[in-house]
Amino acid sequence: MMKRSIKYLVVVLFTLSIFAGSVFAQDFASFYTVGSSGSTTQQTVFGYGDIPWLYVELDSTGATAINTTWTAPSSAVDNANITIDDGLVEYWITLIDWSSVKEVGDWDIDGLIAPGGATASTSFTVVPEPVSSTLFVIGSATLGFRRFKKRKFA
Repeated sequence: MMKRSIKYLVVVLFTLSIFAGSVFAQDFASFYTVGSSGSTTQQTVFGYGDIPWLYVELDSTGATAINTTWTAPSSAVDNANITIDDGLVEYWITLIDWSSVKEVGDWDIDGLIAPGGATASTSFTVVPEPVSSTLFVIGSATLGFRRFKKRKFA
């Protein structure tokens, strides 16, 4: 009789531990960059003047915080963290000081959900503005033409 009770107790405790683990487990349903707050269209390339936003969708409510680490091409790291107290499952996160840290190149973003410890990562690229490149080409062509003209008529 005692062995049977112990077996039932072990089964009940095992079942409760699995159930409790699944209740508090949290995972990312979506984790990628978008062009604006409110958008869910994935975007991986941004112009130098654009502001990248991180779209985060959780698989359920229950998280208390989302911690993100944004790593710039020069390896400088910036953090953007959000405390959750509203029960939503969709969030848009960006760096508050984006205008002072933006740089051309490949960026990485790592995310961590608290509690639970689920992780995700994504990356995006910042490219120079086409206007800057166009002005450079036009300026170079003008200087080249002037040099050619000066040599030809001198």
